[in-house]
Amino acid sequence: MDRIKKTKQVVRAILEEIQKLRQLWMDTQRMFTIDGNLVGDLGEVLVAACYQVELETPGAISYDGMHGIRRVEIKATCKPGNPRVSIQRAQEGHHETQALIVVRIDPKEPDCFKEIYNGPINLLLNYNSWTGRRLVSVRQLEQANRGVQVDARILRRNPEG
Repeated sequence: MDRIKKTKQVVRAILEEIQKLRQLWMDTQRMFTIDGNLVGDLGEVLVAACYQVELETPGAISYDGMHGIRRVEIKATCKPGNPRVSIQRAQEGHHETQALIVVRIDPKEPDCFKEIYNGPINLLLNYNSWTGRRLVSVRQLEQANRGVQVDARILRRNPEG
């Protein structure tokens, strides 16, 4: 089995097991959201499997992968509702990110995620006037995503990988 299909299967199985934990502990209102490095790593490998993005070595400042010569930041969440995603401008002396892909990981989706935003990072809420880190809600990202032109998006890979 090829790596892309196997990656999707393994990610789906992990998320289904987390859902079982949520059911078991529902009375305590525990969500078992796994946002952190695990969610970020899952988002990065799913995006790399499904989009034309080549991942960089973990720890690259301000971006996670490349699409041709464009630096791409990848953000992921598993949280329901309207969570906020942390987006950071590059520090002085570091390369600026040109593109952003934000996904909500969901085992019910065909690719195990729903695309929230895919486009130039500078289209976001006065991004050019930002310094440091900002929190942007999923709703704001979805609204911004509706205004992204098709030719400004990161392309999907062939569905077969």
